[in-house]
Amino acid sequence: MRISGVTRREFHRLALGAGALMAAPGNWTAATPGPLAFVHPGILHCAADLERMSRAVKTARSPIAQGFEKLRADPYSQLTYQPHAFAVEFGRNPSVNFSPFDSDANAAYQCALMAAITGDRRYALLARSEWFV
Repeated sequence: MRISGVTRREFHRLALGAGALMAAPGNWTAATPGPLAFVHPGILHCAADLERMSRAVKTARSPIAQGFEKLRADPYSQLTYQPHAFAVEFGRNPSVNFSPFDSDANAAYQCALMAAITGDRRYALLARSEWFV
């Protein structure tokens, strides 16, 4: 499956990287990069997007607040999510362990979003747990 020139596997690799990056210590709500700064083509949200979402959720602005409630209710966005212990095998048989990898990639990304939007660092810690990186 390809979406905008990116395979599902590539998207999930990027999502895992983005989740780990957003969950990393430091200022991940910095200003949008300047015109000469590198902008990663696979990251779905910039710092300005995350700040806008956070403000909209705090003020219950539609439709972002309603979308956030769906994100919050999703099983992959829960602090109780348990990552799988497995080794991903790519190459000749890419379907090996793909389902747990897909679930964990979704959870890492969604928990990173939850951390960025709510400011709850517990989500960030889950998104960057040793299971995901």
